[in-house]
Amino acid sequence: MSKIPVIAIIGSGWGTRVQVPAYRQAGWQVGALWARTPDKARALANEYAVPFYSADFHEILLRPEIDLVSICIPPHLHAEFAVTALQAGKHVLCEKPAALNAQQALEMAVVARSYPHQLALLDHELRFLPTRQKLRQMLRTAVLGEIYHVRVLFQANYGLALGRLWNWWAEAESGGGILGALGSHEIDQLTWLLGLRVRAVQAQLYTRIPQLPDSLHLLHNVTSDDLALIHLTFSNGVSANLELNIVQAGPNRHSLHILGSKGSVYLEDGRLLHYGAGSNQASDLSVAEEIAAPLGIPANDWWRGSVYQAQALRQWVQYGETQALQMGATFEDGLYTQQILDACRIASIQKRSIHLAMDS
Repeated sequence: MSKIPVIAIIGSGWGTRVQVPAYRQAGWQVGALWARTPDKARALANEYAVPFYSADFHEILLRPEIDLVSICIPPHLHAEFAVTALQAGKHVLCEKPAALNAQQALEMAVVARSYPHQLALLDHELRFLPTRQKLRQMLRTAVLGEIYHVRVLFQANYGLALGRLWNWWAEAESGGGILGALGSHEIDQLTWLLGLRVRAVQAQLYTRIPQLPDSLHLLHNVTSDDLALIHLTFSNGVSANLELNIVQAGPNRHSLHILGSKGSVYLEDGRLLHYGAGSNQASDLSVAEEIAAPLGIPANDWWRGSVYQAQALRQWVQYGETQALQMGATFEDGLYTQQILDACRIASIQKRSIHLAMDS
């Protein structure tokens, strides 16, 4: 096709706040918007200047101009919406985690196999950042020697914010919590960067904020996790520790440290620093980027990755450049990550190490 591609945004949070400006910046038209109620859909469509809106998902799918459907709703609804969109002939980009559990993610992957000419991708936009792609290439050489260990840190303070209200993110039954929201990203990143499978999982999941009020000041029990400590053992013995939390006062941080026998790399705030063995001097291997976020949008990894991913999707959809999406996360990748997430939950409940089948 040669026309400018058109995306429909399904959801009223990340989809409107981040994807609408990111996809427009990448040359897409935002042709439709879905929200849970007609009033909310109308209000958001007016705010973001989207020409068509509906609270009926099938009305969105009937629009012939829509090429790609981006599903940005709670995880327990992903399977239903993704399968319906694929069956309607649309390309699908689905938010992470893939689903509520591995059984739902398997359903999505099986259906996607039946539509090989349609895109069925998970929104793991960090894969499209040039610096992270460079790191992935480095890890396929001997520059770091034997990889020993990986450390991942994500800390944020918004779980402690005054006035924070209860919503689906605080409800495990809807797929809320830090493990699904950030653990899915970090586990996908590690398996993608290292090119390794996970052999064993240990995890401790905590709910440090036990109750939250709704807009009417009624208290609800929080059933999802806001602090996750995870230990992974990969197929070749490489270990990884992940600390993910939203209940730490102070500045937000997101970092990745990979230790090897010949050196280490440290990634934070888009900067990739390389240290040779026995050296305190770092080489900055970051790839320069020229993406400027619109006013009011934080130019963080997820924003920049969303623009790069949108550009790659446009190259595939508009010009048929299939290589543009070779770094994308498929529904099969989403299923594998979901299996690890499920293992983390079991490991936390049963307080033991969970071993994964290496062919899973």
